[in-house]
Amino acid sequence: PGPVVRWSHRTDVDRVRLNGMEFDVEASDRAFASFPHLKGLQYQVHFNPTDSTAIALVVEVVTTDSAHAADLSKFIEAELPDAWRISATATVRTALERGFISSFVVRAVPALSVAGLKQSRFVNHVK
Repeated sequence: PGPVVRWSHRTDVDRVRLNGMEFDVEASDRAFASFPHLKGLQYQVHFNPTDSTAIALVVEVVTTDSAHAADLSKFIEAELPDAWRISATATVRTALERGFISSFVVRAVPALSVAGLKQSRFVNHVK
């Protein structure tokens, strides 16, 4: 038991397929861009295992405005799951409501936790 993850790469689109759900960077970028004050923010989505087949999502968003970090995190947690499509008929919110995603947490951070030569938008912690 546990999540089934498959990573693939196709013409500049990073994608993860997870228990029948498809996450791709293009869709997450579109979701962020749908809110003018979030467009262009650096972010990472961490896919974390849980005790069930559900997955926990943690989104890190870079901000230098520590005074508004909590408000930014709350806004993203409330609004992004409805804007982020994972299929033609489902959003992250749909997956949360159905228990495929166990939690969706946003952390405003001064720097992303995973850095490398290539910008990593999706970070897999599922073994």
